[in-house]
Amino acid sequence: MKKLFFAVVALFVLAAPAFAQFSVSAALEATYKQDFAPNLRWGVDASLDTTLTPAFGLGATVTPYLRYRVVLVDDKALNVAAFARLNVPIGVSFVPSPVDFSVSLSPRAGLDLSYKLSESLELLSRLQLAFPISLVPSTSVGYGLSIPYIELDYYAGDLTLYGGTSFTLLPSAGWGGLYAGALYNLSEKMYVQGELSAGSGGDFSAIGLLLKLSIALD
Repeated sequence: MKKLFFAVVALFVLAAPAFAQFSVSAALEATYKQDFAPNLRWGVDASLDTTLTPAFGLGATVTPYLRYRVVLVDDKALNVAAFARLNVPIGVSFVPSPVDFSVSLSPRAGLDLSYKLSESLELLSRLQLAFPISLVPSTSVGYGLSIPYIELDYYAGDLTLYGGTSFTLLPSAGWGGLYAGALYNLSEKMYVQGELSAGSGGDFSAIGLLLKLSIALD
């Protein structure tokens, strides 16, 4: 299983130069969270996002949230939890001009599943129902049932290698493509991450690279 995982990740990385379009983006992320009651948490995620290629872009997002999560199954290998969460993303795009401002509500609920295949290998997945509500610049309401990730993680100390895929189920079925990456813990509250993604909607003509530094402030 480990050899297959490494082979898939290596093939993904080596194939990157062959894609017709290659985009690079970077993000600086700061997070804060606080548990204030059993199973209840509030927090704020903030990020400064930059697109480097093929065209430069710069934006920022601040997302306050409230989350309820309860564990349904917790044994030696299998863990299943139910969650409900309200996100309030507030975004601003500086480049390209003119400056764009957005505010939305994003209530969602679903199930998280994790299964330990070994001490260093874990399968993760989520089933999620979301109702995105745009408030600014225009009002609109939508819904979506999706599997945001089916992911295999390999843990080696402070290094995590991962790869996975995603699917939308409603209102229309679709495939989110493939992704693979690496995450390294610089400290207990800071990590760096690099991720390659491709194949969204079955289109493999483009590949994206994301570089991220994340800092926890709690």
